[in-house]
Amino acid sequence: MAVFFATITGSDNGEGGPVPPTGKETQTDYVYACKMNADDKVEAMTKVWNVSWTLRDLGWAA
Repeated sequence: MAVFFATITGSDNGEGGPVPPTGKETQTDYVYACKMNADDKVEAMTKVWNVSWTLRDLGWAA
């Protein structure tokens, strides 16, 4: 198993989102958990991320 941690950083400043631009920002942590096979190649990958938190930060959800 391999595990990777990262942070999504972004802001809603442009057109094209589900709501008009809010000007709000987010920094949300996430994790990838990768199941490796016998050849050390990725067999399966799962992203663990609290999308609700990110949407609230950006003003897209209550």
